[in-house]
Amino acid sequence: MRAAVFSLVFIWFQLSGGAQPIINAGDMPNVDDTFRISIDNSIGAVDLDLTGSGYTWYFSFLESDEQTVDTFVNVLSTPVAYNIVFNNPLDPEHRATIAAMGEDRSPPSGGQITITEVYNFFKEDALQYSQVGFAAKVNDVPTPLKYDNPEKIYKFPMTYDDRDTSLSKYSISIPTFGYFGESRYRINHVDGWGTLITPFGTFDAYRIKSEIWINDTIFYDAYGFGANLPERTEVEYRWIADNMGVPVLEITERGSGHQARYQDSLQIFTELSKIGNSEFLQIFPNPSFSDTKISFNLRNTENQPVTITNLAGEVVFSTTASKGLNSLVFPEEAGTGIFLLHIRGYNPAKIFRIE
Repeated sequence: MRAAVFSLVFIWFQLSGGAQPIINAGDMPNVDDTFRISIDNSIGAVDLDLTGSGYTWYFSFLESDEQTVDTFVNVLSTPVAYNIVFNNPLDPEHRATIAAMGEDRSPPSGGQITITEVYNFFKEDALQYSQVGFAAKVNDVPTPLKYDNPEKIYKFPMTYDDRDTSLSKYSISIPTFGYFGESRYRINHVDGWGTLITPFGTFDAYRIKSEIWINDTIFYDAYGFGANLPERTEVEYRWIADNMGVPVLEITERGSGHQARYQDSLQIFTELSKIGNSEFLQIFPNPSFSDTKISFNLRNTENQPVTITNLAGEVVFSTTASKGLNSLVFPEEAGTGIFLLHIRGYNPAKIFRIE
């Protein structure tokens, strides 16, 4: 029970020894890297102000509510329209070295702006790791959105008590709607180092606290007016460990709510105990594996990988799905047992258990 876990209280210990980790550009993600991330949406009351030199942070109480996979790809593998902007040798400041599939966004527009099938573009060099912009389907139109100044995420080599700032803006004119713009002012502070304990393991890590002030501007063509929307604030706490690619733990604070994302192994969720028929997916015959046919419908995406793995993570079948109705036959040579059907192109990726 979660209540029993939280009754143990969130405890911090300060260590007297230990060495600071060494974090530089070589510890950032590489092309084709994937990271399984567990998400805890209700971590309870934790005192995130407690940090410093040689601390141990205990987050072993985290519990996974859902999982996703962070995927990093070659910039050249993204749509051509995005390459023109983010792989331009004439614009070295915004020439990305890697891209990551991102989550859909919901700008404050009364539902009139949709941002889907997101790619985030990053530039890595010996001095820093920064986001140079993102690209997505904005109201179903593929659109690259370059930040005027890259948003600095990390500075190298990472050093305790380092601070840096960045101010980044982008804007877009949207046909039949008007204009939307956003500015992001970020302050990063490496405010701790020590030992982090999560359900996935124990790590020597730096902690970076990032405070972000977000200001949105919107203009409605139909009404002939616009407005600066109320400022939004977010605080991100990231723990970075040697050679782990992405944060081993990241906690985001929005208002009074906290969400934790942490690297993890594959989790089997009881609500996906057995694949069943639904509006999204059909299986027949069920539960027999003999000549089993699996059909599913991809509504808002296309050309996404689909794999079936066993519980050891071995791929027993893979294909590419397209938008609309797709069908596949379960491979008889895989034998019997418990398998996982992974369908990308959703946030998070859909994972179904077959047994």
